[in-house]
Amino acid sequence: MAGGPVGPTSASTRTSSDPGARTDLLRAIVEVEPYHLDRPFDYLVGDLPDAVDVGWRVEVVFAGRVRRALVVERPSHTDVDEGRLRAARRVLGDYPWATPDDLALFDWAARRWGGTRADVVRHALPGRVVRVEQSLAEAGLLPWGPDAERPVGAPDPLPLGWAAYEHGGADVWQSLHAGADARVWRPLPAEDVATRLAEAVRATVAGGRDALVVVPDAGSRVAARLVTILRETTDLARDELVDVTGLSSGSAVTRAWLRARVGRARVVVGERRVALWPLAHPGLFVVLDEANPALKERRSPRHHAREVALERARRADAVAVLTTHVPSAPAWALLRAGRIGGVTAARAAEVAAA
Repeated sequence: MAGGPVGPTSASTRTSSDPGARTDLLRAIVEVEPYHLDRPFDYLVGDLPDAVDVGWRVEVVFAGRVRRALVVERPSHTDVDEGRLRAARRVLGDYPWATPDDLALFDWAARRWGGTRADVVRHALPGRVVRVEQSLAEAGLLPWGPDAERPVGAPDPLPLGWAAYEHGGADVWQSLHAGADARVWRPLPAEDVATRLAEAVRATVAGGRDALVVVPDAGSRVAARLVTILRETTDLARDELVDVTGLSSGSAVTRAWLRARVGRARVVVGERRVALWPLAHPGLFVVLDEANPALKERRSPRHHAREVALERARRADAVAVLTTHVPSAPAWALLRAGRIGGVTAARAAEVAAA
């Protein structure tokens, strides 16, 4: 997803010089399971607000049942016979759930792992909780739009902890301010991984961008310590640092997701489910213990958090850092091909630390 302010798609994108163009149509991905239905379907806007556009969620009737659907286009023409067109029932919320960049990422994930776009949408978007929306609306966060410009501080000098990695340590630190990099980091034995990652996250936030940290399991001590360090060493408000590790409450997850959606969350930490979560200004994607099998989704589209993080960093000119003591076969192949770089200490330093 590209960096910079994001917000609802303007209705002006539906204007057309074609005198036969229609403005009463929407095209949506309906959340149904069969693979042969993995395509958008056309509906009439009906009584929905005119603001409904790409990325909004609506309710439609599909095969006689009420289904959720995500609007992916406001077409000016349709090949569906007029008599078969049905109107969407209602809009779900007063805001878009996804940006055009998000939709492009969902399409990529569906193609990459042979899943349906509906499956990706169900992974990427939480269920709707009206009372959560109401509380955020009362706080002035919904409906959301372009966020305020963020101040950018001067780059910090290279910390001693990262300087210890002679091969790539200074490079990854420079990239946190310049962007566009992907690295596999092999920490030294007994390295304080949480502190090193906290330094990287702080540098990202100071540069006006956001960070997402994916951990393999809810019991990750590194994740817990990382959150503690960031709360103690930054001026991030509680809702700017979103920790959903081990969170099971649907309303709490939806609240956290919406804070990320509206650009309030600057740092998101959680298991593989957060790999597709939105960031307003993506700057850093961290995957902890990238070889851990828990990072692979077992349900369609069976995506891997490692590859999602690498792709998102590439699209946003952001930095991806994969931590591991023993690289996975895919990470090793990327290293060998020169598609990503490494961050390692000198062999003598590794032996001494061991």
